[in-house]
Amino acid sequence: MAKLEFTYGSMGSSKTALALMRKFALNESGFNVLLLKPSTDNRDGSVIIKSRVGIEAEARTYDTHDRILVKFMDEILDCDCVIVDEVQFSTKTQIIELKKIAEEFNKPVYTYGLRTDFQLRFFEGSEELFKLADVVNGLTKKCECGNEAIVNARYDDNGIIYEGEQVLLGSNDKYKSLCYSCYKKGRLNGRRN
Repeated sequence: MAKLEFTYGSMGSSKTALALMRKFALNESGFNVLLLKPSTDNRDGSVIIKSRVGIEAEARTYDTHDRILVKFMDEILDCDCVIVDEVQFSTKTQIIELKKIAEEFNKPVYTYGLRTDFQLRFFEGSEELFKLADVVNGLTKKCECGNEAIVNARYDDNGIIYEGEQVLLGSNDKYKSLCYSCYKKGRLNGRRN
């Protein structure tokens, strides 16, 4: 039976690069890959998945109200596997559908995303994946202090932000990967703010 796999890490831990490299390798081996992403992630355009290292690919997108099994049924039947980037923006129902694709259609589903938001709260999609994924992989990135970065700290000119809306798209201009200690102590760039 095929498996549902979740690979998570803080921002900048190469999740998207790994997803796109996996797609490339599978395509090179003759496999038909259905590449998906939630429409919430529109930083690089509505249908583009782009890694910070510069590789990119076109993906099919879905909204939070979409049923993946309905919207992509023809593609699911034709593909050999599914890859989903920024999966944390998916709903619980959509994660259950991804599990069904693996179990009932016997198609491997590889998902990539964040574990928690800037307040250390689970994203709905990530929380469900921790419950349902057959395989969970954590990627590591170092905080500037040398500890493992597990927090996607949101910041502005005044320092780390601890309250606000869960989703605020941005990259290195709004978020920085920190260890828990630096996050709690308000340390950004290796110094106290």
